[in-house]
Order: sequence, then C-alpha cells, then structure tokens
Amino acid sequence: MKRLPLEKLIENARRERAPSVEVADSVLATLREHGHLHQAPRQRPLLWMSLASSAAAAAFVVAAVLTWQQRFDAVNGILEVVTWAAQ
Repeated sequence: MKRLPLEKLIENARRERAPSVEVADSVLATLREHGHLHQAPRQRPLLWMSLASSAAAAAFVVAAVLTWQQRFDAVNGILEVVTWAAQ
C-alpha cells in the first residue's frame, strides 16, 4: 500500500461522490411481502384501550386534585380559627 500525502487524500475525498441509492421501493416491497403494512387495523383495539386508560387516568387525577384541595381547605380553616384566637 503506497502512502499518499494528506493534501492528496483530501483532494481525492472532495472529488469523490457518493453513489445514488434508492431504497424506498425495495423497503416497501419487503414490508408488503411480510404483511407489515396492514397491521394498523390489528392495532385498533390497542388504540382504544390506550384511549380508555388515558381517560381513566385523567379522571383519577382530577379526583385526586379535588380531594387534595378539600383536605387542605379544612386545614386552612382550622389554621385561620387558631390564628384568630391567638390574636
């Protein structure tokens, strides 16, 4: 293997062009062969299940926030009475 000076290597690298590669058609053909393009209808139950669980989680968060606020409103009421009595 012969050694080339660094400037020569840089010049060769700048002249070199990458080959054009079109992979989209071959990838889509492979996906069609294996049936991966038609999986969306099979995943619809998962979509509905995730939607239902998200709605349940949102309802739980709202209930937790309301409960939290009610508990601390009672504590704040007691603290107001105590501070008023302490004055």
